[in-house]
Amino acid sequence: MRRGLDTASVTWAIGERHAGYWIPLTWLSHMLDVELYGLDAGGHHATNVLFHGANTLLLFLLLARGTGALLPSLFAAALFAVHPLRVESVAWVTERKDVLSTFFGLLAIASYGRYAARQRRADFLACAALLAASLAAKPMLVTLPFALLLLDVWPLGRLRAIRELGPRLVEKLPLIAIAVGFALATLLAQRNAAALGDAALIGADHVAPLLRLANAAVTSVAYLGMSVWPGRLSVLYPHPYLPGGTPWAVAEVFGATLALIALTAGAALALARRPALAVGWFWYLGTLVPVIGLVQSGAQGMADRFTYVPSMGLSVAIAWGVAGALGSGSRESDRGTLRGALALLAVAGVGALAVASFFQVRTWRDAETLFVGSLEATPDNPMLRTYYGIWLQSEGRLREAAHQHREAARSDAYAAVSRANLAALSVRRGSVREAIGHYRAALEAEPDLALAHMGLARLLQRQGEIAGALSHFAEVIRIEPDRAAARVAAARILAKTPERQLRDPMRAVRLAGEAVEITGARDAGALDALAVAYSAAGKPGRAAETQRAAISRLPAGHADDAMRRRLAEYERRASSTRERPQDARAEP
Repeated sequence: MRRGLDTASVTWAIGERHAGYWIPLTWLSHMLDVELYGLDAGGHHATNVLFHGANTLLLFLLLARGTGALLPSLFAAALFAVHPLRVESVAWVTERKDVLSTFFGLLAIASYGRYAARQRRADFLACAALLAASLAAKPMLVTLPFALLLLDVWPLGRLRAIRELGPRLVEKLPLIAIAVGFALATLLAQRNAAALGDAALIGADHVAPLLRLANAAVTSVAYLGMSVWPGRLSVLYPHPYLPGGTPWAVAEVFGATLALIALTAGAALALARRPALAVGWFWYLGTLVPVIGLVQSGAQGMADRFTYVPSMGLSVAIAWGVAGALGSGSRESDRGTLRGALALLAVAGVGALAVASFFQVRTWRDAETLFVGSLEATPDNPMLRTYYGIWLQSEGRLREAAHQHREAARSDAYAAVSRANLAALSVRRGSVREAIGHYRAALEAEPDLALAHMGLARLLQRQGEIAGALSHFAEVIRIEPDRAAARVAAARILAKTPERQLRDPMRAVRLAGEAVEITGARDAGALDALAVAYSAAGKPGRAAETQRAAISRLPAGHADDAMRRRLAEYERRASSTRERPQDARAEP
């Protein structure tokens, strides 16, 4: 994406499933920002703000046009716009997918509204195209076809009796087909990412369905509480049923379930008299389904960004609930007094939320303010402490990093990872023996921790313990078969080690070749290792051809002198034998 819009980048955006998602429009929007602003963060933030502002305006216009109620529409849009729970979706540049997906989703609703009024096929096709665009930015609105049924009830008034449900559902079958297609594509992308060891998805499949339901019930109610009282917010809320999390108490699950049942029953009973309240509530529940954890993706139990679309339903319910209360007075004087009081409360509420958002935005100023603010909100958060420790380490603040890793190690689930991170800190301080001790302790706690095997292998290689290094690289390959780096490192050792009993050029060729296959021949390091292995195996022609490919994968001027010297040496050796670089192409 840093390259901006060029043929290779656009091809990648359209064809790549990255980090468990296929969201080409989001990638393309970031590339366009690079064209406009370069890597100036201000421009990228401005784009998010503009989309959020557009979403607020669209929400207001849709409500005002659909209901004719100007003030409740304005109040609902204001609640949506300035709530602190919106900050994560806007201030986090790579959460562009939230604001972009919602933008196209609201345009799809506008097209559907025109279709409902005019019954023109062009409007329905526009709705379908905009839904596909929304899902191509983020597969959040997969439930929109069913949410449109809610809008048929209110404010469109197209669904007044149960007998009308069938025809209204049938007309949305093309939209449902689009949503199902994107949902399946997302599930496939996430399964592929998990299989490749994507850290964000590891453990996601290990949560039992009943526990997912329990977390869904509690977090659905928790979001309501955060909407009313947005206290301290965190960038990461640990999943209660994944390592490092604290499971919900049975009483919490039971109470949340009862609360959801009661609120849902109340909304159903209010449907005839207060349709806006009912539709707002069911919009909240329905649009929350994709991100509530029933299909678990990632290590978070909940997230502020997940409320971006569902919060619109709550805003509508609150705004029209306030408007409905205005008619509760029996006399005009009572209604006037009540209207003034509620208007004052509404303005004060929006103002208070805006002030809270101002301070929440400040926590996103830089990495440290985000880590510190989030840990204040969720102190029992070993995963976040681990990330904070790694960041402190990258800043050279080793003592503070060690403190965070030790705090994370208090959780049994993070003891091994924390010891591995402490080992990395020891390496930075030059204490290799201490680092080896930390890695071995980590492996005692978790024998299949690839991170520790990899770190220990590199240290043993530095110490000249080649056999030990190779055994730990082999463990990494066993644990994470698609990890190319371990194959590359082992191949270099096998090709170049002076210990004859360990030297095995043909095995080096096989390992490096597998690394090239894993990376799709895009990684210069894997190709360089394969060239070294070919040379050791007595195939300078293949070595030269592969070395040339490795250099071509690097940006202009980034190939080091060693790579160019090796290429010259391979070409010299190839020219002095019958093997030529081009002959290698015929080999399997």
